[in-house]
Amino acid sequence: MVTLIYNHTLEIQDGLQFEGAALTLMSTENIVESLEPINEIWGSTIEMAIVCTFGQASVAKRIGQKRQMWTQAIQERVSTTASAP
Repeated sequence: MVTLIYNHTLEIQDGLQFEGAALTLMSTENIVESLEPINEIWGSTIEMAIVCTFGQASVAKRIGQKRQMWTQAIQERVSTTASAP
């Protein structure tokens, strides 16, 4: 079998041996191109984690004050409603 393959490669017309090389190069290039989004995915994941952490800290600072104002406004409405004749 090896002898047949070897003999066949010796009989290949000039220039045909490079077609396989081109296909191999195209396959390798496709693999490399398909791996590029992986870098973007893990980078975006880290970016989102950082944004969410700082965003949550910013919201948490203000939520206490806003919640207190909300509760006070509810208490005023309840007091006004309760004191109505």
